[in-house]
Amino acid sequence: MTDPERLHQNIFYSIIDGVLLISPSMTIQVSNLTVEDMFHRSSDSFMNRGLDELFPRQPHVLDIARKVLVTGACYHDVEAEGCRNHARFPVNLTISPFLESNDSIQGVVILIKNMSLIRELEERQRPTDHLNNLGAVTMGMAHE
Repeated sequence: MTDPERLHQNIFYSIIDGVLLISPSMTIQVSNLTVEDMFHRSSDSFMNRGLDELFPRQPHVLDIARKVLVTGACYHDVEAEGCRNHARFPVNLTISPFLESNDSIQGVVILIKNMSLIRELEERQRPTDHLNNLGAVTMGMAHE
């Protein structure tokens, strides 16, 4: 194995979901490579910028991040939309406090899961579900 700092860095960059570290002033401090891939942007274009750079016109994301800073609570399954190349894509966020060794809150960690493929599969499944329901109704009517 390697030294603990390098090990933590390797884990951070190996996570398949996006990870952001947000400062108390709501600026993006650190991101993993998945964020760059997900948003089609280099980290230089959003580093040290506001969280609304990646999630524009979504005050609920900022509000929840601020609540996490104050309360230390975690929020799961926060629905939002990421913005890349002026297009939006669905994401699911987990927003947690970033704690120092003395348990003081130093920022916010946001885990970003791209929901595009899941939503696409749900959309494809809807007509099939509708036909299945219609078939069940038809069978029920024929039985009567």
